[in-house]
Amino acid sequence: MHIPWIAALCLLPAQASSDLRIPLRVLYASEPGTEYSSGWVEFLAGHTDEVRAVAYGELTPELVRAFDVLVIDGELQEGERYKTEKVSVPLRLSELQGHPVVLMGGLGGQVSTTWELAGSWGLYGCHCLSPRLVVPPPEERHAVFRTPFAIDEEPRRIATPRAYLEHDPGLPAQLDVLRVFETDPSEPGYVTRGDFRALPDAEWIASGINSKSAGHAALLRHGSFVLWGFHGPAAELTSAGAKLFLNALACAHAHAGSLVENLRRWAPREELLAFYLRLAPKLGRDERAKELEWLLSTGFPDAVLDDPSTAPSWFESVRGYLRMNPPSYGGYEVDPRCVELGRANDSPEFLEELARRLAEAPDDALALELLGRYVPAAPRAGASEWLQAHLHQLYFTDVGGFVWKLPGERADTLRPLRVSGLAPDCPLRITGAANEEELVLELDLRAGWHLYARREGSFTQLSLSLSPGCGYQLGDVALPGDEHGWLTRRVELRVPLHRGEGEGLALALSFQACDLDSCRPVETARLER
Repeated sequence: MHIPWIAALCLLPAQASSDLRIPLRVLYASEPGTEYSSGWVEFLAGHTDEVRAVAYGELTPELVRAFDVLVIDGELQEGERYKTEKVSVPLRLSELQGHPVVLMGGLGGQVSTTWELAGSWGLYGCHCLSPRLVVPPPEERHAVFRTPFAIDEEPRRIATPRAYLEHDPGLPAQLDVLRVFETDPSEPGYVTRGDFRALPDAEWIASGINSKSAGHAALLRHGSFVLWGFHGPAAELTSAGAKLFLNALACAHAHAGSLVENLRRWAPREELLAFYLRLAPKLGRDERAKELEWLLSTGFPDAVLDDPSTAPSWFESVRGYLRMNPPSYGGYEVDPRCVELGRANDSPEFLEELARRLAEAPDDALALELLGRYVPAAPRAGASEWLQAHLHQLYFTDVGGFVWKLPGERADTLRPLRVSGLAPDCPLRITGAANEEELVLELDLRAGWHLYARREGSFTQLSLSLSPGCGYQLGDVALPGDEHGWLTRRVELRVPLHRGEGEGLALALSFQACDLDSCRPVETARLER
């Protein structure tokens, strides 16, 4: 929703860069005291109502919410060399959901990767953006070119880069561009591949001249987060560059309350065909099977290896059974369980078949496995009824993880974990939930019993461990024991999660429960999603 002051500013005549102001209070997180950061603070002070500069480590949810927009910026390089220490921002995506945030340059790409936003680096990003904005035809320009300040400078026409034409031969021979900075900074800006546009909660804004393709985005929005990929000293901003940055601030603020519904997890399945057609002709027959093994873990058929021109027809025959292969983080697989079901995983018929099978047999192993893999929001109990009730609401996303999703569902939604392995007479009851960044466990102990938060003699301390092949890593586990080192009654544990290789979330919780007279043997509960 665009707020009234933005609409009012749109009616103003063109202004000099020094006269451009927007009534926002900005929190600028960077490396205070550097020449680069000081320059941006000075620029923001001259163009906004208020700016406060802080170090990354000072950021808290409460501080962020006290300002209209959070800007996260910084330098990845010292001169021509990359810094060895990676920036850490002590905030989780869930703590910023709906708050306007602008992520700048390559550092913004790194932070996007941490939060798995549309601007993620991963397989998609490139620290190779020059300070030249590509100006599309008027009918294709995003509102950021107009609101609140019209970018009406005369563009310069340049030859379309050769790399662009290799990716897309249909591009025009020339492109219109505007300089964002007066000179080329020593550190380039950042772009990310444009396939995030398949996400309903993200939008493409603009590109810039880079070494990859015209399809790589220099500006984009995901929920209330805006990536502004250009990088350079604020004092070097051109008139068009100053307007572009202020318009990006306004864009983030105009989308306050917009939520990130999908994390940018993987690439669309069509990339398998595109990669193969681009790489296979450059390799001999014997090289293809070996060199392209990473691209399809289940292997390309001999006919496709013999003749790459047959790849499109083969791709169409398996398209509906493809997904990215999580352990490889770059390759795909033909899902044999999906083939067994006989329905394309992104088709409504897939959901209908799962619903039918689970109505007939609620413990159908194939249907339950595919339900957990492709419809994570669906409950196992009453799954058939749930699928039938939501059939016309669910949408499928490759980029968001090869899953079916409900519109409006937050990316940081905590999903319940299944708990098994506890004996009927066990004095401990466990409930658990997790999203992509946090594991939350509720431990409920019967009165008079306790667990151990630290090792005591021969007694066993409570511990968490991930199952082999799990797609996550655990952060530090803090156990809030009392003065005896005991855990009693009701205890909540919050454990950070980090994406790793593998698939799914499965872990074991081992513990020893004791009362004042005796101890039970060590027991292990299994939790999985």
